[in-house]
Amino acid sequence: ACLVGSEMCIRDRYLGDHIYSDLIVPKKRFGWRNLFLVPELKHEFEAWDKAKELFDRLVSLQFIKSEIFKRLNINSTEPPNVGVLKKEIHKAVRDFDKVFNPCFGSIFRCGLKPSFFSMQVQRYTDLYSASSHTLLNYPLVYAFTTRVTSAVHEMVFEDEYNRRHNM
Repeated sequence: ACLVGSEMCIRDRYLGDHIYSDLIVPKKRFGWRNLFLVPELKHEFEAWDKAKELFDRLVSLQFIKSEIFKRLNINSTEPPNVGVLKKEIHKAVRDFDKVFNPCFGSIFRCGLKPSFFSMQVQRYTDLYSASSHTLLNYPLVYAFTTRVTSAVHEMVFEDEYNRRHNM
């Protein structure tokens, strides 16, 4: 595929803006590398700047809830009363979503979790950007690499390892 308006041609790369027909099918069927164009990403970046404090509050509330439940043991017979906390979490999610879009929130997030769309983008795209012009900032020989992520069980192991080794 070639980037429109540039001299840059990339062998076995594909540029698209439709998650299914432009990305999933060519990736699964042909193993093509791709760049997914998400024009809404520009708005997402602008909204994140405004929503960062709300997101941090949401993370804090969720942490408090998890700490309350961690204190339970095998002999606990009554669930903790977290009704007020759940209402605060629900309000924080609504406030967070309103920053992105008053009707449905961020296209990449559903509360603290990635949206289905976000999971598809992460799974099926090699790169994604609001515009193909972003690539003009990189040399032709640039190698894009993905961020190393850990599976949940690996994060638990890392936390335990760090705790045992006082890191």
